[in-house]
Amino acid sequence: IYIIIWNVLFLTREHIPWYNENQYLYLVSINLLFIIFAIANALYRNYLSGKEKVLFPDEMKVAMSAVGTYAIIVSAFTFIFYRFIDIELIPSILDAIEASLPIDQAVLLDRGISEQEFIDENMANARKMISPFSMSTMMLVAVMATGLVYSLILVIARMKLLPLIFRK
Repeated sequence: IYIIIWNVLFLTREHIPWYNENQYLYLVSINLLFIIFAIANALYRNYLSGKEKVLFPDEMKVAMSAVGTYAIIVSAFTFIFYRFIDIELIPSILDAIEASLPIDQAVLLDRGISEQEFIDENMANARKMISPFSMSTMMLVAVMATGLVYSLILVIARMKLLPLIFRK
């Protein structure tokens, strides 16, 4: 569902009157919401399995397996999106980085390089960090880290609150 929303917003961005350059904030919020839904769904399915004694490590495994699956799907889509769908975005980001490079003549003199060598060196580093592969890798790490925090919170809440709500 997240991938469909992302594509719809991308393909219709010129036709939406409320579209702006900070549209990614909405996508990040939707992504965080879907991480919570994935964890809650996995924990609920595990709860319905009927285990009497639930251990924290077992619940974390269930929650993180859902996060891992979601992270792989979103990361793969991120790679496909930046590599094949929106191929103009990464060059435009690199152009913006190049235009905003702070060039300090004193630093250039200390390092003994020309202005063009400084720009080439920084742009080579930027090209390594701003590529479809690196963007999808950063998405994978970010979703897994966020999912770990959300899993801890939801597993603790599930283990402490559900026995109080559903007493036998």
